[in-house]
Amino acid sequence: MKRKISTERFIVLIGIIFIAIILVVNMFADFVPHTLRSKDVPKTEITTQTATTPTKININTADVSLLAELKLVGEQRAKDIVTYRIRYGNFHTIREIINVPGIGEKIFELNKDRLTVK
Repeated sequence: MKRKISTERFIVLIGIIFIAIILVVNMFADFVPHTLRSKDVPKTEITTQTATTPTKININTADVSLLAELKLVGEQRAKDIVTYRIRYGNFHTIREIINVPGIGEKIFELNKDRLTVK
């Protein structure tokens, strides 16, 4: 004699089978060749390259928020750089930034690799 199964029990049974399949797939995920894994896509290489090669900041065109990203240069010193640039004109060399009040040799040395006047 055939036994009927209720709709609720059938849905629960399908759910249990589905969860079991997911668990089995996850158990064997380590055995998938790494060329097929999406987590091995070299995303970290891209972020590492941008982290190690910061973009140059043109001190003749940069705004206050961009200049404030420099090491030991906060918003006030960034405003001083812009004010100096407006008053005296563009910088001809990156070293001229030490003429800005509050910007000394130490701040210049920390940031010289990120500065440009082109």
